[in-house]
Amino acid sequence: MLLIIAGIGVAREASFPGWWALLPVAGSFFIIGAGPQAWLNRHVLAKPGLVLIGLISYPLYLWHWPLLVIGRTVMETAENKYARTVTILAVGSAFLLAWLTYQFIERRARARRPVVAARKVTAALLAGMVVLALLGFVTVEFEGLPTRYPKEIQPLVRDNWNDYLAAYDIDYKLVGRRNTYVPVVEGSRGPLLVSYGDSHAWHLQAGLRRLQAERPFKKVLKGWPIECVPLVSEVARADEEACARLMAVDLADFEQLKPDIVVISAHWFRYKKIDKLVDIVRFLQQVGIRRIVVIGSVPVWLQSSPRLAMYRAYKADPLHRIPERLSSFTPLTLDIDRRLKDIASNLGVRFISAYDVFCNDNGCLTRLGDTAKDIVQWDQTHLTPRASWYFVSRIADRIFD
Repeated sequence: MLLIIAGIGVAREASFPGWWALLPVAGSFFIIGAGPQAWLNRHVLAKPGLVLIGLISYPLYLWHWPLLVIGRTVMETAENKYARTVTILAVGSAFLLAWLTYQFIERRARARRPVVAARKVTAALLAGMVVLALLGFVTVEFEGLPTRYPKEIQPLVRDNWNDYLAAYDIDYKLVGRRNTYVPVVEGSRGPLLVSYGDSHAWHLQAGLRRLQAERPFKKVLKGWPIECVPLVSEVARADEEACARLMAVDLADFEQLKPDIVVISAHWFRYKKIDKLVDIVRFLQQVGIRRIVVIGSVPVWLQSSPRLAMYRAYKADPLHRIPERLSSFTPLTLDIDRRLKDIASNLGVRFISAYDVFCNDNGCLTRLGDTAKDIVQWDQTHLTPRASWYFVSRIADRIFD
């Protein structure tokens, strides 16, 4: 039991899958292995309430996740004002539905019956699975259920995942299963530009690639999308040793490539160690890189995306106007910009504010046109391909000077 409690105590999203999962697994193994006569099993786990939880544990496992996800969506809509109440209702509903599922589905499905009746039950379960599979297929093919939105706003809120993923067109070749990449140079003439950072360096690629058609330069993407962010020596979903190895690879590549320009862009909002940027900039300066450009934070939306904010503004407006700009982003965006600007100024490198490009006194851009391709950010922070070009085209002269 101590192993299980310890496993729950150290549980973090980054811990699983991983060795920490052995704690609750080993604890469960020992409790089962102790047998029904062990004191804990006989006097504690044999209590009627705990036995009931054991009986309904599988349907409880099935029900709890969708209900918590729905509850989380409700909390986002209510701006987390009723987070505790919604969570309690979701967990309570999961227990109720699990008990009903156990009583009226699981027990009946497991009950002994003649072969003909068992076949009917099996056929009914298979039919239910087929229906659910078809519903899932249709939902994916139609990218959700667009009819849930008013006709005026449907073209803007419909997901365009293929177009969004184009913003992450990778110019790295995956070499193994340990996030090992080989940088690939795009272009054949002009200065060499390295885009360095996390996924916010990746979402600049669509704009930079299009810029190459207008201005001769070679380009390399150097960074790590999610698992590890050696740029600021922080761990997202990897261990510190892996981050250290990746950082060493990054630095060696810079020494070998010796680029003319390095553009540093990151999801700064995620990190507590922004000041670590000083170390990487000083290293790049020591290598002999003369032009270093730091890109500030893009607007971080309070909702899950500007599309959601735009839809809510549309519903709240009596005239049902579709806004082009909104102010529902976190003010921390500006605080991060100020910190980055100070760091860049002290180090003598150029700082470019993404906020100044996308925002003015009336708010920040949510769309550049009237279709889903024109949405500026497809989630809280990442630019769509069209917005990537909009941004890069407006800062190109400041990058290349």
